[in-house]
Amino acid sequence: KLLVYLDRLNTYQAILGGPNEADEHFDHKFFSDFRSESLLEAAVGYARDGDWRALEILFTYHGDVILPYRLGVLSNIPETCPPEIYRKLLPGLLAGGEVESWRQESHREKDWVESLTVRRLCSIPLESTDDACTLIEDQENDVLNKYHSPLSSVVVQMWYIERATEIEQFSGQVDSALSLMEIGREKGVEKLDTLIHDFNTLYTLVYL
Repeated sequence: KLLVYLDRLNTYQAILGGPNEADEHFDHKFFSDFRSESLLEAAVGYARDGDWRALEILFTYHGDVILPYRLGVLSNIPETCPPEIYRKLLPGLLAGGEVESWRQESHREKDWVESLTVRRLCSIPLESTDDACTLIEDQENDVLNKYHSPLSSVVVQMWYIERATEIEQFSGQVDSALSLMEIGREKGVEKLDTLIHDFNTLYTLVYL
């Protein structure tokens, strides 16, 4: 637990802007909850709050837990938020059609007690398993289950199309739906042209 708390402390400091900013803005009550909170639940909360910087840090330092649910987490971002703001968090495809991987980092080198062998011998559950089950079992968030699968070009393409459609339906902001699709195309996602054309036509009718 101490090593988990240390990692959470370093993550919280990074979210606050670094050690110097953390000294000034550290919230003891918030950290008391954050250090034991499911990381997946924290990610969903930051998504709903529109805190892109915090999401980026969680993806980077706790990707083993959160990235398998990346698309589901991104689907919790409010439909009224301009996609350009969180462009960096959106998935893209490489030239060969593979999903571009997120560059993960660690606050420290792994301690020997954190090895898979030791965990199994001591019956210590993996944090990723606990985090995933806690949120999915205790909270209704169907989109996390829907997109909990290895990312492929087809899954990413489907997500862009469905998410853009949701943005237009739930917020009425055609420009944001169009922006998401154009970002997807720029990131190498194929077969978006038809819907982009439809959104362009709708945008012309609504805004021009």
